[in-house]
Amino acid sequence: MKTLTTNLIVLLMPALFLFVGCDDNSTGSNTPESGTISGTVAFTPVDAGTTFPVAITDTVRISIHNNWYPTGAPYSIKAITIDDLDDNNQYNYTFHNVAFDTYRAIAVDIANGIPGYHIWGVYGATAQTGFMDADSIIVSVDNYNHTDLNITASY
Repeated sequence: MKTLTTNLIVLLMPALFLFVGCDDNSTGSNTPESGTISGTVAFTPVDAGTTFPVAITDTVRISIHNNWYPTGAPYSIKAITIDDLDDNNQYNYTFHNVAFDTYRAIAVDIANGIPGYHIWGVYGATAQTGFMDADSIIVSVDNYNHTDLNITASY
């Protein structure tokens, strides 16, 4: 009987250390480690009767850029298809786990096999300025959740 009790104690000791050592500290800090950027893209045709691209060679994209005007690859990018649009020709986007940094632009463009960017819209920018007035977004510990960053994209 003594051997059984000793063996039981020896077997339960590691479990006790595991449970005590993995205590969830509910009074700890909830400091964010990354941010979120989200909003709505409203697609508007420049000419009546123009339809949203559906050809396999045309890819509409939304992207976050470290530099503006775009040089090099964007920080993050997502494709937008016609199936992603709601009944109002709008696309709701969200970028999760965005690293803390300053982003110079959120842009909507089309990739159609022709070199360069063919920009349809940029957050905070106008076509009249060639989108050079894009608003920067700062993602930080103190400012990590950016919502309602809406864009009008004309095609």
